[in-house]
Amino acid sequence: MQLVSALFNRMRSVLTTLILLIIAGAISYITIPKESFPDVNIPYIITTVNYRGISPEDGELMLAKPIETEFKSLENVKEMRTSCFEGGCNILLEYEAGFDADTALVKVRDKVDTAKKDLPNDADEPVVSEINTSQFPIIVVNLAGNVPEYTMFKIAQQLEQAIEGLPGVLEADIGGKRTEQLEVLVDPIKMNTYQLSLSEFSQFLARSNALIAAGNLDTGNGRFPLKVPGLLKTIDDVANLPIKVQGDSVVKLEDIATVRRNFEDPERFARINGKQAITLNVKKRTGANIIDTVNLVKHVIEIAQSKLPPAVKLSYSSDQSEKVKNNLTDLENSVILSILLVMVIVIIMLGLRSGFLVGLAIPSSFLLGILTINIMGLTINMVVLFALILSVGMLVDGAIVITEYADRKMIEGATKRAAYKESAERMAWPVIASTATTLAAFMPLLFWTGVVGEFMKFMPLTLIAVLSASLIVALVFIPSLGILFGKIDHRKAKGIDTIQASERGDFDKLHGYTRIYTKILKGSLKHPKKIFLGSIMTLIVIFMVAGQFGKGVEFFPEEEPDLASILVSARGNLSAVEKSNFVKKVEDRISDMPYFETVYGQSGVRPQEAAEDVIGYVQVEFVDWDKRPTVDEIMKEVEKRIGEIPGIKTEIEKQKKGPSHGKPFTLQIEADDQNQLDIGIKYIRKGMDEIGGFQDIEDTRALPGIQWELKINRSQAAKFGVDLASAGEIVKMLTQGIRFSTYHASDSDEEIYIITRFPEEYRTLEQMENLNVPTSHGSIPLSSFVKITPQQRISTINRVDAKRVMTIKANTTKDVLPATQVVKLKKWIAEHPPAYEGFKFKFKGQQQDQEESMRFLMVAFIVAIA
Repeated sequence: MQLVSALFNRMRSVLTTLILLIIAGAISYITIPKESFPDVNIPYIITTVNYRGISPEDGELMLAKPIETEFKSLENVKEMRTSCFEGGCNILLEYEAGFDADTALVKVRDKVDTAKKDLPNDADEPVVSEINTSQFPIIVVNLAGNVPEYTMFKIAQQLEQAIEGLPGVLEADIGGKRTEQLEVLVDPIKMNTYQLSLSEFSQFLARSNALIAAGNLDTGNGRFPLKVPGLLKTIDDVANLPIKVQGDSVVKLEDIATVRRNFEDPERFARINGKQAITLNVKKRTGANIIDTVNLVKHVIEIAQSKLPPAVKLSYSSDQSEKVKNNLTDLENSVILSILLVMVIVIIMLGLRSGFLVGLAIPSSFLLGILTINIMGLTINMVVLFALILSVGMLVDGAIVITEYADRKMIEGATKRAAYKESAERMAWPVIASTATTLAAFMPLLFWTGVVGEFMKFMPLTLIAVLSASLIVALVFIPSLGILFGKIDHRKAKGIDTIQASERGDFDKLHGYTRIYTKILKGSLKHPKKIFLGSIMTLIVIFMVAGQFGKGVEFFPEEEPDLASILVSARGNLSAVEKSNFVKKVEDRISDMPYFETVYGQSGVRPQEAAEDVIGYVQVEFVDWDKRPTVDEIMKEVEKRIGEIPGIKTEIEKQKKGPSHGKPFTLQIEADDQNQLDIGIKYIRKGMDEIGGFQDIEDTRALPGIQWELKINRSQAAKFGVDLASAGEIVKMLTQGIRFSTYHASDSDEEIYIITRFPEEYRTLEQMENLNVPTSHGSIPLSSFVKITPQQRISTINRVDAKRVMTIKANTTKDVLPATQVVKLKKWIAEHPPAYEGFKFKFKGQQQDQEESMRFLMVAFIVAIA
């Protein structure tokens, strides 16, 4: 090739370029951002609307439907999924993978702004957010200790500010934090005594806490600013507010209420190794180096620990940087080992100098490839590291061909320069063709669709970069180095007779395996058609045997996890404390097992994709694999310990690898009628029981539970001059209280809500019926116009594309693949059609991703062969 010939005339420039590229590659390897998972935009945009105390049914009507109506006009939306729960709604939009997240976010926010006019006035501001893998925590800082809750929160806030000030840290969320508030506990008897209505009371308090910009007074002789202090700044300011005046007597707020600074009612509790805990979930900025960022966080924590009370202990969990460092160490070890092995083999076969040249091709190609990756804006992550390790054995092919051919030419009498020049020119196209065919096998993976495709596309990009670099090294830099360091290996001269005999077909002069191979090759060349047909038949037989006796297709293989979770389920109207006690029982049963680094329990939280009846979970982090039995053995012991706790059901989930999560089998059922959805769930569960092979089955039917419905007799209430709003305010005083204003405390950076509510002893069902409502006719018992009745509780309402749906999820038993179960269930549905024809069944989740990915991989396989 002319280009190769031209480069031979500029050897100094070529070698200088090689040195500069190696230096640049080494710098790139040191400075390139390193992270656990690829920075992939998950094609989901979530809109969350919260409204304190709203029921799922009312949330569906008042919050979800107005937003869904606006979202229907959005383009490129694959699916719209809505979940309404007590206190709000989530609307999730699923796009096609690879979507323009910034443009989609702008359009979604515009639609939400349009829908705001149809939302209740008291609803919180809708929050629109995207999901990105870089937003997952890179390390969790745990604060545990037997100290007051307020003290723990203050320490967490100080750490939060210190960590968020670090370069590379996006945010540090405080988990387990309760919002601080100023409680005004109003005595209902005293309110009735002074004839204070809640509306008057709340309006007065709100008007007494206002910023008044009085302006300036211009007297002609000067201009003076005027200030009217009106903001509440301390508890005493609130307690001393005048509520009512009778003659010369002034009734202050402290006369009818107790004012105290407190936290909102607990809904969740967290513990680490049995002690009360708060967590800091640290998230890094996109493109930041995970190793450097985590080291900075740990340095801040070490300094903070020395200044904290002895009772407070700081620890770490879910440290993603350790995995990255381990993988980088594995990569470095693999590169060093491969260089040594290749050099040993090539030295034996080709000689010392040839072994040196071929061995140099591996680190050179790696560094040039990493330089290319860095220029492309990619990072070092698990997928890139896997691709780099995968490519180790492919990097030396071209270098071996070039050096071997040059050695032969030197043995035949050519000079070093002539030998390597002829080798580079003559072997250029074979080496290019060899590399191109390898790249062709991976090139179709660039067009892999879906979330899995976005996740895995880093593998072909990395392989293309590294293999292309190896091609340049083999054709440009190896010949240049060979001219400087190459030398005739006289041992190879003895092999010339063998090579020439082979070329002449004189097999009697051949010996050993060379003679055997040559005879087989000679016989094969006499029957090319038979060999070709035999190869096709062998391939067909292999596929048939694999299909008949193979164990099927598994999306992501299982491996020893670092974490496992124990999901705790219970049913009924449980309080936050009851949920915490149940979770703590599970913690106590396993806390003395020596296989766990940390045992983190949290109640009142339902992990993503978990069943409706999950009340909390216990997450265990294992010690190093060489210090414990296998996870399966540990989990069997855990099952024995927690298997007989009355009142709860437990389910163990091991950490899963890859982009998919949740249970591998998921079936969505759609019908026009809510009752038909219940029938559809029973129908499918019957089929699953008959087929077998499923375990940990769950569905989204309404759970057993009670909700109390207050039916107001509007006509009776009107007789007493009571409207619906007044009755609703009385009920709120019994539950979450009424937010009427905020104040700025000197020791807090955030606004603190002022909440009005009744004392705890009045917050019962019995007291509710006995409450009196101040009216123009005097105090009237609430029971005079309100009837309290129990109703079936609905915890969550799920909708897909503005229609109600229900879902069944399940794991499969050991050695049973989800894809196999899907085929069996589809066959069962076809053989046992449901009586109601309006059902729509849609298989989703991991098995759907697997089917799509396997179809793509089959097409990619055929394209690569072509």
